[in-house]
Amino acid sequence: MDLNRIKRVNTVRLFNTATPYMFLLPAILLVLFFYAYPLIQSIRMSFMNYNILNTSMNSPAGFTNYIRVLTDDWLGQIFWQTIVWVVVSLFFQFIFGFVLALILWRGFPGKRMFQAVVFIPWAIAGFLIGITFRWMFNAQFGVISDILGRLGLMKDHISILSNPDTALVGPITGLVWFGIPFFAIMILAALQSVNTDMLEAAEIDGAGSVNRLFLIILPIIKPTIVVTILLRVIWVFNSADIIYIMTQGGPMNRSHTLSTFMFLRAYLNMDFSFTSALSILIIIFLAIYTCLFLWVTKFNEAGEV
Repeated sequence: MDLNRIKRVNTVRLFNTATPYMFLLPAILLVLFFYAYPLIQSIRMSFMNYNILNTSMNSPAGFTNYIRVLTDDWLGQIFWQTIVWVVVSLFFQFIFGFVLALILWRGFPGKRMFQAVVFIPWAIAGFLIGITFRWMFNAQFGVISDILGRLGLMKDHISILSNPDTALVGPITGLVWFGIPFFAIMILAALQSVNTDMLEAAEIDGAGSVNRLFLIILPIIKPTIVVTILLRVIWVFNSADIIYIMTQGGPMNRSHTLSTFMFLRAYLNMDFSFTSALSILIIIFLAIYTCLFLWVTKFNEAGEV
């Protein structure tokens, strides 16, 4: 009798232990199917001469594809353009998003209506943003070209997107417009946790707006800032839709980033072995960036005043 009771108790304990994992199982299977399996396939293809049209021709290639990537004539230029694409667009996204969050946090008449309008860009698809800004930068009919011409900053309706020196300006502008609401939403949510009593006490003690911002507000919302910048860098680094719609990486590959270069190399040249190797190198690079960024920003110490 005691033995049966012990068995029942052990069964109940086993069921209670397994229950959380049973609920998590569907999510785990989805993650494995949509993320782990493609990653494993990419790693496998990066070590093969892969022909998607004739799989019977597939053969091992060793590190040949990685050597092809690292010795590619365009890799250095495109990597530098990717850094410019990420750093410049992220800088303006963060600055404008932070200022917008502070304005919305302070409040003003009609705040809710204004808030609903400024957050609209984040709900628009990237390809639609690319089409819109491509028309805006059109040399003959674009509103931006017209404004620059009226201000005397541009003559003869020179196409910004067709000029190798300025081709990346258009996609960066579109990406900044798209990314501002993300920073505004995240930072505004973090600002709600700031204790207004602490700010009032600091103001009474003589602390000015700048001191309150840098000594109280920023340390409190630092975890959110670090996470949003980390995520946004990864997303921008991997984004290809706006550039593809606006310039397709041209002219002369001067608006290519690693993501658009990889996309076109895969689906125009059908060179999946090359692009698989490049994608694995990008994953390694972003993993190193993540570790260094969290270490430099001292994320574990964030949130302390």
